[in-house]
Amino acid sequence: MTFTRFATAALAACLPALAAAQGFSGAELSVETGLSSDGGDIGTAIYGASLEFGLMQRIAVAADLSHIGFGAFGSDARNATLRGIYQLGDGVALGFFAGQERLDSFDATFYGLEGATDLGAGRIEGYLMQSQGGASDGHIIGVSGAYDFSASLSAIGSLDVAEMDTSARRISVGGEYRLPGGPAVFAEIGQEDADGDAEIFLSLGARIGIGMQGGTTFGRRSIADLLPGY
Repeated sequence: MTFTRFATAALAACLPALAAAQGFSGAELSVETGLSSDGGDIGTAIYGASLEFGLMQRIAVAADLSHIGFGAFGSDARNATLRGIYQLGDGVALGFFAGQERLDSFDATFYGLEGATDLGAGRIEGYLMQSQGGASDGHIIGVSGAYDFSASLSAIGSLDVAEMDTSARRISVGGEYRLPGGPAVFAEIGQEDADGDAEIFLSLGARIGIGMQGGTTFGRRSIADLLPGY
């Protein structure tokens, strides 16, 4: 069992105690699997865990762990990210993040800025990331959004663009259904394009969030989401 999988399982076991901890504001566990049109083995399996604590009224810190397995590439990526968050109010949040992603052959470090805002029934989140290490020298910019049709059903979508040793783009649309008092299940279909080599992918997953905000403020930041097996 990898450290990330162990940490994810440990966090799941400790969620009831964490929910009662002083300053605790949210946590999220997620699992996701994906298939691509490249004709290779089963594409990806992603396990994630996030934890957020409020330090003061508007300031919070968060930690994310994720493990991404690439069936078609025979390699794994392990990601650890720390972030500081400032809540401006009225559903607007700003953040700074830094982390490390480790593949079988080398490490990559990254850092960046992010922001999110609620717009009535919708939410928009964006980020700018700078990375260094191996073939990942360069930057990534991305935006994602969700629109709630009801308390249980939402449309979701995202666009990420990388300019590194490899230029890449990932775009997706999908939907999410939140079970009453339980996890949310989601499905996405989209296209990944790396240096003109495009393929279609399908992702299925589930996530569960707890705490006052029903999870954490920001989503996962990962180079491997754009460049599998880079």
